[in-house]
Amino acid sequence: MFVTIFVVFVFVTLVGRVYAQTQTSLPKAFYGGVSSDFSGTYLTAVAINGPIYYSNDSGVSWKLSDAPIRGSYFDVAASSTGNYVIAAAFSAILLSADYGQHFTNAVNLTNTDKVAISGSGQFMLSVYSSERWHLAYSNNYGASFMLGLGPNSNGSSCTNVAIDTSGTYVVISVLNEGLWTTNNITDPLAWKLTYETKAKIYEIAFGGTSFYAGYLSSPGYVVQSTNYGYNWTVKGSVSDPITSIAVDSTGVNVLVTTYFGLYLSQDSGSSFDWIYSAELYECAMNGNTTFAVFAGAATGSNTYYYNVIVGNPCKNTTIYTSFPSYCSFLFSLVEMAAGPADNDSDDDAISPGIIAAIAIGSFAFCCVVACVFIRLYFGRLLICWPANESLKETFLSKA
Repeated sequence: MFVTIFVVFVFVTLVGRVYAQTQTSLPKAFYGGVSSDFSGTYLTAVAINGPIYYSNDSGVSWKLSDAPIRGSYFDVAASSTGNYVIAAAFSAILLSADYGQHFTNAVNLTNTDKVAISGSGQFMLSVYSSERWHLAYSNNYGASFMLGLGPNSNGSSCTNVAIDTSGTYVVISVLNEGLWTTNNITDPLAWKLTYETKAKIYEIAFGGTSFYAGYLSSPGYVVQSTNYGYNWTVKGSVSDPITSIAVDSTGVNVLVTTYFGLYLSQDSGSSFDWIYSAELYECAMNGNTTFAVFAGAATGSNTYYYNVIVGNPCKNTTIYTSFPSYCSFLFSLVEMAAGPADNDSDDDAISPGIIAAIAIGSFAFCCVVACVFIRLYFGRLLICWPANESLKETFLSKA
């Protein structure tokens, strides 16, 4: 009887979205940052207490860069072509001019954190702290950096930085103050506090002509600026704290990660669809939303691993992952109709025979469906949790 009820539930209410998981050569590690070029071909993943890896085939395969193996890397960003890459190590800024294959030490700093780069790669930024937080800035492809920059702020911590494609406009998030904006980063008086909030804003991204920022709170609100950071509008929200945000070149498609999954907005952040279940910390997206890379967690044999996953967030596709997650795979099989659909509706549906075989043949599958039902109505996914709290705190302390 129990199985029959769930079979009916599956047939009536589910529209399946299949993600076939293919394991890659990228080792299991706690990845603190990921980046993508405009095309989605050249990717970089940096590991906290680990090395830097790069891919030149959209994540199908990965190779080890020559950056120090135990580098404590917290963030990475790439130019539009992918050839220029900036990475934040704990005590330095590292640069690559060959798609992440080789890195050089650009400048030694203490407590380097978030990084940003313009479309051409000419303009680069990093947050660092020495007694108080500052910005390091380069306008010559990283050949030299100006230090000690930033607004006249009393905020205790700068949590993120973003720059527009041209390299003209910069937005930073400051704890207990909000968002600051400038079009002349070297002049402290040019900075304006353009969005005031005591809430934690840890993530900022730019795409098209819009900056977006996400709240590390429940719910996770998204705010948008369509005039390069000088005025902000509260848009939609997701149920959980936002750990990362990415935007395509149109500024319309917005990807956010949370501790419970991946969400995509196709209407400039007004509404979000839940499309993948995993604990995620970082994401990046290419220019036309056909490709995304996100870093997060997966479970296996009661052991917590940290993972980089790549794929198309808008349609059924192959997911390339460093550690295939059993629970995430099952949830992907039965992702609800709330997931964004592409224009080819035939690709989105699982045949009734396949669904029936899965539902009838596995009591475990029925339990998974029950968890999906709970996720839709209560806003939480009760599987793949909890995470390694010490690692999470290490990551968030550097956010």
